[in-house]
Amino acid sequence: MEKSEIEQLVQRYARHECTPAEWLQLLSIMEAGEHDAELQQAIKQVWAATTAQDMPATIHKEALYAQLEPLLTPPLVVKQRRSWMAAAAVVAGLLLAGYAAKQWLLPTRQAVVAQRPNLPPGHNGAVLTLANGQQIVLDSAANGPLARQGNTQLMHQNGQLIYKPEGPATATAYNIVTTPRARQYQLVLPDGSRVWLNAASSIRYPVAFHGQRSVEITGEAYFEIAPQAGAPFTVTAHNMEIAVLGTHFNVNAYEDEASAKTTLTEGAVKVSTANNTLLLHPGQQSILHAGAVTLVQHADVQSALAWKDGLFSYNGERLEPIMRQIARWYNVDVVFKDKIEEEFVATIPRDVPISQVLELLEATEHVHFSMQGKVITVAR
Repeated sequence: MEKSEIEQLVQRYARHECTPAEWLQLLSIMEAGEHDAELQQAIKQVWAATTAQDMPATIHKEALYAQLEPLLTPPLVVKQRRSWMAAAAVVAGLLLAGYAAKQWLLPTRQAVVAQRPNLPPGHNGAVLTLANGQQIVLDSAANGPLARQGNTQLMHQNGQLIYKPEGPATATAYNIVTTPRARQYQLVLPDGSRVWLNAASSIRYPVAFHGQRSVEITGEAYFEIAPQAGAPFTVTAHNMEIAVLGTHFNVNAYEDEASAKTTLTEGAVKVSTANNTLLLHPGQQSILHAGAVTLVQHADVQSALAWKDGLFSYNGERLEPIMRQIARWYNVDVVFKDKIEEEFVATIPRDVPISQVLELLEATEHVHFSMQGKVITVAR
């Protein structure tokens, strides 16, 4: 392959313009190893165009590759239930980022890094609180019936909570599903709508809907709403109300975040606060900050929904919100010793130990982590 062809492929990748055939071609080139020099030059040119810092002249492949190798293994990504093109895109992103990193981003620190506790990632699990206050831990629940409330049977099936109406709705009773830190969970509501809960989140909902369908959430949740004529669906979170009919959307409304975000992927939603109302179309996002709602016309949908697909995804993100996500997923506390001004671009699987996540962020040379027990200290 000609050098100019490789350069064009890398440039198209950097602009997110690769066709499916070009994704596979780029993967093949990186895996073959026959055009390393051309790849190195092409990636260096792209890198130089997107950062003001010069690349270190000395190449140390082996040392950094030992840190990044676990993150560059395709099975960590492709085992997610994604289309082949999306999987190829993620793999290509990890490989290309890792290729550039192992060529030029070896940290200058020569001190030996102390062994960190190798905490595992979060997993599927939650706590169900019934209307009478009884709590059921869903992490270890077997498949089958869990409880009966009125004429609704609660089932646990393949890691999901499912509500099955078996007669006319009786008096309204409410259930709550809560995910602690280091847990996530899926449930199917009585109307057939599907909900994914991120770590440190909760949803409160009626056991049976009567006309208007209303739920309340804290934290973060992704919804796929079952259409029902004459029965609008509303989500209340963080001093805002989201009204929908049949649609797919994500709500990020953690109390420790400065803003609450609603990202729409399909259909339409109306986001309302005491002072504003916005109508969202697919690909748009609303941001509630200090009581005001603003509209993002072209949202980074991939980053907003990455958690649901088993990924951390950042596109110019500050370290503080990144570390809050990591804290929720790995059940750790984070202390900032120094202020880190840089913004980070990364795509990292959520099913790797925390040590690998921290090592990859450290490879940028902008940050250093120390860890004692479950407390991470962030420094330069």
